[in-house]
Amino acid sequence: GPDETLSNRLNAVFEATKGLNDRIRFMTGADLDGDKLVDAVFDVKNPMVAVNSLRTDTERNEQRGLANIMKGVFSAFRNPAAHEPRLTWHISEADALDLLCTLSLIHRRLDKAVVLRCAT
Repeated sequence: GPDETLSNRLNAVFEATKGLNDRIRFMTGADLDGDKLVDAVFDVKNPMVAVNSLRTDTERNEQRGLANIMKGVFSAFRNPAAHEPRLTWHISEADALDLLCTLSLIHRRLDKAVVLRCAT
């Protein structure tokens, strides 16, 4: 029924956002989570992972922007899915699909990214 459909959507959103966090941890060995993980891994001054050569302002802005999208996804979707009772947190089918497309874009960028160093 409708409750089961919503529950499946919430679970898909939570697992997909958790999967992004887990992928970044796996790439780097960083034992951090969410915003702290993204800040440590994609910091343009001392990056663990680079999505481009980071040579120009435009490239550094791109790296910062992708990091901000990831942090936004965690704040807006993963954290509420993890911490709010299912009765009070809803996500429409359209929003869930758009989020999955956004995550797909991020994962494609990570596919081409270079790991420069790992956590010690």
